[in-house]
Amino acid sequence: MKKKLLLFALLCSIFTSYSQAYTIAWVSEDVTSDASYITLLENVGYSIDATENHWQNLTSSLVSELNGYDLVIISKRTNSSNYGSDATVRANWQSVTTPIINMNNYINRSSRLEFFNTTVNNDNLGYYMVAQQTSHAIFTNTPLDENNTTLQVTTEIYQGNDATDAGNGTTVATDPTNGVVTIAEWSAGTACYSGAGTQSGKRMWYACSYSYNFTDTGNTLFLDAVEYMITGNVTTDTTTAINEEISTSSKLNIYPNPVSDYFTIEGLTNFEGMIFSVTGQKIKKLSSSDKKIDVSDFSKGTYIISIECEGEIYTKKFIKK
Repeated sequence: MKKKLLLFALLCSIFTSYSQAYTIAWVSEDVTSDASYITLLENVGYSIDATENHWQNLTSSLVSELNGYDLVIISKRTNSSNYGSDATVRANWQSVTTPIINMNNYINRSSRLEFFNTTVNNDNLGYYMVAQQTSHAIFTNTPLDENNTTLQVTTEIYQGNDATDAGNGTTVATDPTNGVVTIAEWSAGTACYSGAGTQSGKRMWYACSYSYNFTDTGNTLFLDAVEYMITGNVTTDTTTAINEEISTSSKLNIYPNPVSDYFTIEGLTNFEGMIFSVTGQKIKKLSSSDKKIDVSDFSKGTYIISIECEGEIYTKKFIKK
């Protein structure tokens, strides 16, 4: 019983480690279409204020409101003309001291909030990202291949612009086909490029698309980016601690791992179990009668398998490639 309670506590910590009751202002003009993004954040414990259209044509009083949040996320579902085409509005946004993640490539432009020194958009990028800073905290829980490319992060294309560098900031990730910047960050008190206005708070550009289409790897990377922007750190996936405390690797083995279509569970008999996504969603129930576990329809990414056998609990991570 003690081990079961410990497992429960550790599993709970996986699905709440991002949150710590932090508050996020979700800037959107179509909250209904953004519901899946918002739910993803709420499911790990963040408090989301998604008041539709509230942050258009930002005023100084609205700046004060935004400075009361732990993070601001600008959705793709925003009309860029309401976010920086006017010089006063642009200056107000740049005066926000709360960290901002911008997901709208039109708002990135030099004619809007001045993240990149370009006005050219590229709405036809890819499904993967190449880590340019492999030791960056946001890749803490994201597997990279030998070319530092992530597993598939979206099921549809994401959008960006034509910028291949982050000016005075740091290029964190790029599109593998054309080198366009897909994730970048800038320190507080920095102009994103020479001639741009100074951003009073920490800023991040994070490429996405109009509709929520993250894979589990994409969920992990995005949630880690959110945690990083709020705290400056990323929590290591606590399944490592679960394995060390409860599971003996010689007893539970998943083969093959990473897996494309099917895997088998070796070392245990007469068991029941469950596969979870890294965000805590129950994906598939398991039993020892299953000779081969079919994951062919799973999205690419990292999953957690939890097995109960003869009164013991065993867990492992596996990667669907």
